Amino acid sequence: MPRIVGIDLGSSTVKVVRLETRARGGHEVLGYYEAPVPPPSEGQEGASTATERTSAALAELKARGQLDGDVFITGLPGDAAAVRTLKFPFADMKKIADALPFALESEIPMDLDDIVLSWVVLGPSARARKERGHETEVLVAWAKKEAVQQILDLLAVHGIDPRHVHFDALALGDLHDTVLAPAEAAEGPTELRTPGGTVIEVGPDAAEPAVAVVDIGDKRTSVCVLATSSAGTRLVGAHTLLHGGADATRALARAIGLPLAEAERGKKKEAFIEVSGAKAQFPEQQHISDVLKSAYAPIVRRVRQIFQAAMSSARVRVVKVYVVGGGSRVLNLERHLSEELNVRVVRAGAVDHALRSTLPVESRVDAPEAAIALAYALSGVPSLRVRPRVDFRVAEFAWKGDFDFLRERAPSLIAWAAVLVLLLGGSSVAQALVASSNEGALLEKELKICEEITGQKVESFIRCKALIDEKINGAAAFAVPERGAADTYLEVARRLPPAAEIKRKITELDITSERVKLRGLTSSYDAIDTMVARLQGGRCFSLVEKGKAQSKGTDIDFQITITLDCAAAAGDGKEFAPPPAPTAESIKTSTTGAVTTDRPAITDKPAPDVSRSAQQYGTTPPAGDTGSPRAAEIADQSNARGKLTPEEIEERRERLRKLREEREARRSARTTPEGLNPVIGPRPPGASPRTLKRDAVPVDEGKEEE
Repeated sequence: MPRIVGIDLGSSTVKVVRLETRARGGHEVLGYYEAPVPPPSEGQEGASTATERTSAALAELKARGQLDGDVFITGLPGDAAAVRTLKFPFADMKKIADALPFALESEIPMDLDDIVLSWVVLGPSARARKERGHETEVLVAWAKKEAVQQILDLLAVHGIDPRHVHFDALALGDLHDTVLAPAEAAEGPTELRTPGGTVIEVGPDAAEPAVAVVDIGDKRTSVCVLATSSAGTRLVGAHTLLHGGADATRALARAIGLPLAEAERGKKKEAFIEVSGAKAQFPEQQHISDVLKSAYAPIVRRVRQIFQAAMSSARVRVVKVYVVGGGSRVLNLERHLSEELNVRVVRAGAVDHALRSTLPVESRVDAPEAAIALAYALSGVPSLRVRPRVDFRVAEFAWKGDFDFLRERAPSLIAWAAVLVLLLGGSSVAQALVASSNEGALLEKELKICEEITGQKVESFIRCKALIDEKINGAAAFAVPERGAADTYLEVARRLPPAAEIKRKITELDITSERVKLRGLTSSYDAIDTMVARLQGGRCFSLVEKGKAQSKGTDIDFQITITLDCAAAAGDGKEFAPPPAPTAESIKTSTTGAVTTDRPAITDKPAPDVSRSAQQYGTTPPAGDTGSPRAAEIADQSNARGKLTPEEIEERRERLRKLREEREARRSARTTPEGLNPVIGPRPPGASPRTLKRDAVPVDEGKEEE
């Protein structure tokens, strides 16, 4: 278990408390040690600065082996740090952290870049929550960066890297929660009268009771005020007074004419303060009592002001004071403070008990001056922590020992991780084997049941289910869909106008179960509308939408989307004739690149069998005028070969004439009802649509697209 070392860097002595945590909680004090800080030397051989003298005391403790430990905790004195209580109208931690520097600009007479901040949220009382609503009180502690760095450098010389750097006045709150409060609970309820006879008001409208821990050191006095309730304690404030026991020592030395060292020993052993029930017996005692009262008067006055401020600002009444520290060793000092403050004041004997309870008899000491060091050490016990603490090891001073701890133990951690992975892998393999055996047994059982139901031996559960569905529904569980992608493709191809009618080229055709996406190139926007009109009414074509169309060189890139829903679109049932079969001239033109006219020239090549094309498509084959030279040529050539009779020739001429009339009717249908073409105006008499199209002035593509 880790050993925790609390180090109190006092001005006259360095105090150290070592304790060890237990596996099941709790702790055990291993010892209390102290080393005097040498006085300032006038020569150049000894230590002259306070840092050098403190380092000498640490070196003495290090040499005696009294600084051995795993976790080190220390703190800053009150003259190197300060605290303030601020109020914010919100409780969000991130907002408080962002607003804190701006709120402190008017409170701190120094640049914020030169200080280090640490803050905790104070738990409000029930009255405060009722009166202030959602207002949040924050206790902010700050110190100069150079002061924190100086402490870290001082300890680093002796191989100590403290994990936490506290504020000594706030550490007294941890001392109360871990040591003083349990002893107070054993004493019973607090008296309802002060030593002066004042009745302490109780009830829902009364001020909240509070306790104060006062540590009287050599040059400083630290005061911590905590409100107490059934729910626990909450921090009210922490203060540092620049008065201490050294003031009383100097006053005695001047009054009696003794050296400071002898005056200090006399103060601790024979000094006396006159109080009610303990009168001075000799004039010398009376004189010493008067000197000490005068020396402690500044401390009494400042503590009284602190209690009054807590009553007015935080609505708490201090009903009990614990006195600790080396300056509290003066006889009758606690009784004198009780009379002056009208508050019950006691010596913190629980501190002595905490130090003596686990030590051998020969090591037991009465050491009220060990309170701060004991508080530091106890704050490192995880099971004893009850509230967030102020710690100056933040930002650039953050402790990085955790990474060093992991780095040192990385090999063992990796080994344990490998063992854990192997165990998990073995467990997974075992579970897979068990599951596989169970799966085989279940499959065999399923097939056996299927054989009993169907009367056939099957090899898979899917086949078994298909047989059962076939017997129940009269069909297998699977079936060919009514319409597939091929049916949709054929429907699109059947309804699209042929390439001979409009110029088009399909570049993309995507068919899914829900829609058809068609994309291609054409020559005009009217052609797009024609294709959309032809596609509407197709089988399963519930919605035909024209998409984006844009000019792409001499062509127009178009998109058409068809929504498929066979239940909603049964189709209009229209039948469209397939495109005419290619003629010899069209084939020749496509291979030679020649341009055809309305009446192609007669060639010596034999014409194709027109009747065969008509029989192939099931419609009347194309035919020209019965008296045209081309028709006569076809008849003469056929008759010359002895294949057609004159009656057959006449019949085919009639069919060709009807086909040409139908073709001319389809071309006329694309004009306006009045025979007016929307692009080139009225059609002249005798002019064919193809001639008009050739002679027409092309419309601006940008305007046509708009």
